[in-house]
Amino acid sequence: MCDRAGAADESSWTLLSCHTTSEGTVEYCVCRCGSVVVLTDGRIAKVHGAGSRRAAGKGVPTG
Repeated sequence: MCDRAGAADESSWTLLSCHTTSEGTVEYCVCRCGSVVVLTDGRIAKVHGAGSRRAAGKGVPTG
């Protein structure tokens, strides 16, 4: 998800906002690299930011 070593670990995220919607619980977190991670019911829904492989259109490394 993130290009920086260890940044994909949830412990490197800081919660920005959390609220309940008709889709479930939505959380907005920021990674230490500056990427914003959007989770719905605890599952990653979107990743935005310069440190994000998904935002750069490169996909997620697998392994």
